[in-house]
Amino acid sequence: MLPRANEPRQKGVGLLPIVQALRGHPQAHALIPHSLQHYLTSKVLPSAWYPELHCEELLDVLARTLESKGTTRDVWSFFGRVAAQRDLAGMQHEVSPPARIDSAGVYRKIGTASEVDVAGLFLRASKLWQLYHDTGEMLFARSPLSDCSVVTRLVGFRFVNRGALALHAEYMVEYGRLAGIKLRARVTRSTFDGATCCEWSYTTEPTEHNIAALHALPPLDDSWPTQASIARSPSLQPRKR
Repeated sequence: MLPRANEPRQKGVGLLPIVQALRGHPQAHALIPHSLQHYLTSKVLPSAWYPELHCEELLDVLARTLESKGTTRDVWSFFGRVAAQRDLAGMQHEVSPPARIDSAGVYRKIGTASEVDVAGLFLRASKLWQLYHDTGEMLFARSPLSDCSVVTRLVGFRFVNRGALALHAEYMVEYGRLAGIKLRARVTRSTFDGATCCEWSYTTEPTEHNIAALHALPPLDDSWPTQASIARSPSLQPRKR
């Protein structure tokens, strides 16, 4: 399926590892739709932009190949964890050698180059979304239910695969681990279940330092946008590349 004009795009840094893993699969040509098979032979540039739909379709194929092998219990969480390790810390120890890429650590400066508290972790994660995607915005707010919890909401964007919810939750949890911050994640809203946006809740350790840091984040209130309320917002249209 070809993407329509102005549809979302993803940075090649996210597509390249998927393509690299599929290139090593003996049945790749049989599993990948004909319209996407050119990715198996053409060069994928980490800094270029590619149709988000193509990235998600190829990722779904890769997930099915790993699930059929039984190589990991939760393949989507695995994707999120290794993506954070690879892009933020340059680590690829959980990835088989043929699937490793040369551009590991591309976001090391924003990931683990300096100390960051739990509030700064989420503020940086908002920037990371924009580095990977040209559409949508990841918002963060202090939870009204707990002094050590953060609610994140993705607006202006819809996932194709439900598994992406687990992927993004685990990416954030692993980002925290790399920065020395313990996080627990759960999905609280999903467009796959009829909600107007996707939303996650993250909980950290209830220390004085963490609670004080989280008070730097805005509180969650009724003015927070949903996917429906920003559908025609110019600020959430595809960004200039």
